[in-house]
Amino acid sequence: MSRFVDRFATAIKLDTFAMAGWSWGGFTTQTILLDKPDRVTHAVLIGTNPPGPGQIPIQQVFIERALKPVNDLADEEVLFFDPSSEFSRQMAKESRDRIYARPDVVSKIPSTMDKIQTYLKAAEAFGQDATGRRAKLTQTRTPILVISGDRDTSTAGQNWFPLIGQMRNAQFVFYPESGHGPQHQYPELSAQYITDFIARTTK
Repeated sequence: MSRFVDRFATAIKLDTFAMAGWSWGGFTTQTILLDKPDRVTHAVLIGTNPPGPGQIPIQQVFIERALKPVNDLADEEVLFFDPSSEFSRQMAKESRDRIYARPDVVSKIPSTMDKIQTYLKAAEAFGQDATGRRAKLTQTRTPILVISGDRDTSTAGQNWFPLIGQMRNAQFVFYPESGHGPQHQYPELSAQYITDFIARTTK
């Protein structure tokens, strides 16, 4: 996927760009950031983990819901929010209403097992980190903004903690009572953080 992004940017004559990635897309963002360091001006990593093994693995409660072909609101509360929080559950409903206001949403969900396996295999390889990207992440001067939920059952934001103090140009935002979709629970705040981060930081 990172190679595709690189080729696509070249095709549209975009030499450099800021890039945001959520979840599995955060792995893609980190990969192109580290493999093509002259292309990415800023990296925004949302609900994702750094390369290498994490201290907190993906939880079974997430996997059980994620493997369902199509998720209802109760599933999304578990997958992307904090079901123990009344506020988070309300934000889950508002997020779902925004998403399903768009036409033909269900057809765009990668719901077949073969498609899901593609994502899982890529995530596994990223976690094994055979190419040493975790070490490279601590050396890059590219501005990095990490946005995490404090109760993420998929890519626990706490897996970033060992890198705090090692990364040279990174900022970390943790939202309370939020899960794997922190930008869905706090869309306006996230947009403002990202806008200010890109405007106010440089290599």
